[in-house]
Amino acid sequence: MPRAIRCLTTVLFVLMCEAPHAEPLPVYHIYLAGPEVFLPDPVKAGADKTALIARLNDEHDWPFRLVGLYPLDPDIPDFKPDRNTGLRIYRANIALMDKAHVIAANMVRFRGPKHGCRHGV
Repeated sequence: MPRAIRCLTTVLFVLMCEAPHAEPLPVYHIYLAGPEVFLPDPVKAGADKTALIARLNDEHDWPFRLVGLYPLDPDIPDFKPDRNTGLRIYRANIALMDKAHVIAANMVRFRGPKHGCRHGV
């Protein structure tokens, strides 16, 4: 079993133990952090990660639902490679992390530690 799946399974077990059994099912948000936002097709990478979360919901009869939050989910208007856009990305990601109950961080080395990587960790 890949390490990422083992880690996610552990997180899910902890959530399942704490989940109240009430209707409607509680929703837990998972911030999906990692270097995938720098891949050639980061939107597809995010869609794949959130699809995995949806598939796990469908395959298991958990007393809760999981929702993946991907760093590229927020729409950043007037996207430009400048300081203001960087600040808007930062604030949008902070808002997603604040909404999340769990952060699932892909810690695989990508380009090495950078100042932006420390923020997500």
